[in-house]
Amino acid sequence: MTRSDRVFRVLVRLGIASATAACGLGLAGELVVPGDPGTGGSGINSRQGQGGDDSGDASGSDADDLGTDGASGFDPDGSLTGDDSGSTGSSSGGPAHGGGEAGPIPTMPCNFNGTWATKLTIPVNWVPQGIMSVILQPGSGTIDQWIMQSRVQNGTTLTDTTVVCGIDLPDFTGTVVAGAEAYGVRFPDSLFDDNYLPTFIINGTLSAATTNAQYSTAAAAALLGIDLASPTTAPWPSAIDAVAESVDSDHDGNPGVTAFAAQGAGYSDIPTDITKSARATAVYVVIRQVTQVSGTVGDCNHMSGSVTIPQLTDSNGDSKYAIDSHVIGCELEGDGGTCNALQWSFIDGTQPVFSPTGTSTFASVRMPANATCLQVRTMLP
Repeated sequence: MTRSDRVFRVLVRLGIASATAACGLGLAGELVVPGDPGTGGSGINSRQGQGGDDSGDASGSDADDLGTDGASGFDPDGSLTGDDSGSTGSSSGGPAHGGGEAGPIPTMPCNFNGTWATKLTIPVNWVPQGIMSVILQPGSGTIDQWIMQSRVQNGTTLTDTTVVCGIDLPDFTGTVVAGAEAYGVRFPDSLFDDNYLPTFIINGTLSAATTNAQYSTAAAAALLGIDLASPTTAPWPSAIDAVAESVDSDHDGNPGVTAFAAQGAGYSDIPTDITKSARATAVYVVIRQVTQVSGTVGDCNHMSGSVTIPQLTDSNGDSKYAIDSHVIGCELEGDGGTCNALQWSFIDGTQPVFSPTGTSTFASVRMPANATCLQVRTMLP
């Protein structure tokens, strides 16, 4: 072998090592820090000199230890924040490595244990029904929901202890007869950030514990402000029965969870009767949403795919998509006190009933072990 051949081989090896480090992936697909972790520089794995395990053993418990505060040094695409590698972020679940167009992800073992964030994007429409046609126009929009999962892997089985971290509803428009007013319902960040909401379980299955694997879940039900037996299959109760089954999930002394009428230019408070003689600035609601997902593992730190919402029966025996809610109380504007039963029943009877349209999607990303709901919403805007 000539000297020039030896030099060429050394350069090739150096180039391969540099490319691997730039992508931030270890041999098992887990996130690693380019460079020496003992130098004090910021990075994804900030365990301060504690050696990471690249074995890919799915039973390991350190796979989610990506940072000490979750606020800096971590990018959902496996790169260091603030570096100059040219890496760009992506919330679609695919990897984004700097320095040109990424090629196919190699198949390698993954350790999926740890904390994950998921955003569900659900296109919906709503149509008038009954007295609702007097108040609201038909419409369409998108429901965004954020969840955080504490994941335990057992071979190709994933068990996620899950909590809701955010809900964003579309705005609604009144009919011309009702003045064409704009209405919005907002869930405060404190509802999700105060750590009061109950957890629920998502059971998932992988085709293999590797990159490029197929991922699917059984149906799972997120409940806010209500406690139901068999929540993934139980008929949705009437509003009166929902009052009896409600719980004060946000610990504010009111049944259900409290959401607020959108404020600001262009918005109106929520009418509590047909003549709009009184309006509500807050509503007490109970919610159930049942979802089932299927998708693909990208690298070991991302998943993405589609969301299915099943149809279940309601208290009348009618079939409807399991995006369920009731208004079971409200607060009147101008310090008018709490609503009476006729007033909150009117709001419940005129609220939109959602049906999914188009393709609902999800995107998941690995998070630091001590991640918060605020960081979940920030990571997947």
